[in-house]
Amino acid sequence: AMAATYDGGDPDSMPAVTYPVVAETGATAKDFIPAGWVLETEQRGDLNKDGRADLALVVRMNDPANVLTNEGMGDNPFDTNPRMLVAALAEADGRYRRVLANHTLIRRRDNPVEDDIYKGMTIAQGLLRISLTNFMNAGGWGTWNGTYAFRYQGQEFVLVGYDRSFLHRGSGETIDISINYLTRQRKTVTGSIEDTKPGKPVWSREKPHAPITLESIPDGMMWHPDYPDGYPDETGQ
Repeated sequence: AMAATYDGGDPDSMPAVTYPVVAETGATAKDFIPAGWVLETEQRGDLNKDGRADLALVVRMNDPANVLTNEGMGDNPFDTNPRMLVAALAEADGRYRRVLANHTLIRRRDNPVEDDIYKGMTIAQGLLRISLTNFMNAGGWGTWNGTYAFRYQGQEFVLVGYDRSFLHRGSGETIDISINYLTRQRKTVTGSIEDTKPGKPVWSREKPHAPITLESIPDGMMWHPDYPDGYPDETGQ
């Protein structure tokens, strides 16, 4: 069968995806990978401070129907297979219990001129970190990398840190922000790619607000600490 063709003007023309239910418990990482999906990243580390190594997985659907012919600019073939982020805690009996299966933070690709957004996932110092990147090969001047750091508390993954480095490829302007939601401190460094040394950090206080949970972030690419519902414009600053 011929692959479907990507309609550049209409991302909704991509094949519909049904996200499977991920197993609630399992003996190994393999048990949390649904049929028709493949493991992309596996990390182990203690997420809930009980001394046992927990599991975090990024899995990706592996369906040829989601690999589209693209006659316009950008990737051809264009792989729109979506991902899920899965976390499972180690239990005393040696099995794992799923506490997260999310497919919005690492969203599905829908634009063939945008590089793959997923950069990586780690567990370190008890935190689950997911790194995303935005780089347009056409039609976008702003490029950035963002890393979310989540801590498992009260049955939820809560955002405790966020780092973003932004570059305007036209002007060369750079903006780096680093937010610690536990201390409510934000560090901002602005500069230019021409600068030999980085600018002076500017420190500011974050306003107090309700905890931001991983599940409350509708799209990890569009979310911004100052515009949680998405940017007011396309620059991504």
